[in-house]
Amino acid sequence: GRHTEYKISGPVDTWKIGLDWHINDDFRLRGTTSIDIRAPTLNDLFSPILLNHQGYTDLLTNSSQTIPVQTQGNPNLVPEVARTYTGGIVFTPAWFAGFTTSLDYYSINMDNAIGTIGASNTAVQKLCNQSGGSSPLCALYVRPFPYTNTTVANYPTLLINEALNTSLQKTEGWDLEMNYAFELQDVIDSARGSLNLRLLANYQPINQSIQFPGAPLTFQAFPKGHITSFISYKLDSWSFTLQDRWLSSWDRRTLATDVYQNPRVPAYNYVDGTIDKK
Repeated sequence: GRHTEYKISGPVDTWKIGLDWHINDDFRLRGTTSIDIRAPTLNDLFSPILLNHQGYTDLLTNSSQTIPVQTQGNPNLVPEVARTYTGGIVFTPAWFAGFTTSLDYYSINMDNAIGTIGASNTAVQKLCNQSGGSSPLCALYVRPFPYTNTTVANYPTLLINEALNTSLQKTEGWDLEMNYAFELQDVIDSARGSLNLRLLANYQPINQSIQFPGAPLTFQAFPKGHITSFISYKLDSWSFTLQDRWLSSWDRRTLATDVYQNPRVPAYNYVDGTIDKK
């Protein structure tokens, strides 16, 4: 456990509890649960004000004009807080010397992630207007009159883009690792050197976020499956390594409403070869 005091963003408590159970010489169970944080950075808090102008359609007054837009840091941010769970099993069979494998599950949920919210976002506008001006998102709009005034005279004089603790993020997946190392002479008496085989695999079916309450669910456009395999051969001062990285096919769509002519990106892989001499 740890208690931290940040001068700007305040106090926060973090902790982690883990269990490591050696059932026998072959099997081991492990798991953790924790509260983890990321404090806002200096840029998040005090990013200098940048001012530009853009065209903007205001839904409250049903009018369009060119308006100044101010992008800035937010000194009122607090640390992001995530709840993390992991659980796995390790298999090291005594009858198979040099071989180990492990399978782990992880789940990370963060409900106050820091994300930049733009006042020109239509969904932000609608949530603010529906609240009658009471939503915290309404602080992104500077108006001369209360929200009950829907005339053109109440068109905003300034829009603000800034970081807020409003994003919801969820990540869930599995990690698999397999290792096998042995001396070649254990297989063939006259052979020299050692061989190491390693495989790392990750499957992450869930990686999604909501930028702010009321915003649409957003999916990460990236491969959900990754497999990296290594074959290494060592002989005296020489080392030869072949690495293959495979990435599964993935969907370009980050929103359910996105439309692409070819939304699916096919699987692909990279092969690297390395020679080392000490």
